[in-house]
Amino acid sequence: MSDVAVISLAAMAVALIVMAGVQIGVIVIALKASRQMTSAIEELRREVRPLAEKVHSLTDEASKVKSLARLQVERVDQFMTTTARGMDETFSLIQGLVSGPIRQGASVLTAVKAAMLIIRHWQTRTGTGREPEEDPLFVG
Repeated sequence: MSDVAVISLAAMAVALIVMAGVQIGVIVIALKASRQMTSAIEELRREVRPLAEKVHSLTDEASKVKSLARLQVERVDQFMTTTARGMDETFSLIQGLVSGPIRQGASVLTAVKAAMLIIRHWQTRTGTGREPEEDPLFVG
């Protein structure tokens, strides 16, 4: 072989060894970076796990509070409905108790007024036979 061929082969061998060394170095660096990333991810998971558990706990508590609030609103609604119904019944009863005697009293007054008119009319017909005098206090 010629010297040029031997030198070329030697240069190629050296280049191949350098490339293999660089590739091995890149692989070692990539493995180290991968291990560091894995440990960072595990640490992040350890830190996030309690937060996730707290969030789940808060969500469960919020759900319980919402259920209790809905129950309380239904109870208040039922109470208000029952109270309104009771008030309506009470007012109807009071109205019946008050308006009945008032109607009866008004009927009695109307009957007394009618009786007085009849008596007055009867007196004027049987008395003097003349027309009743006008009331001097009447302004008309």
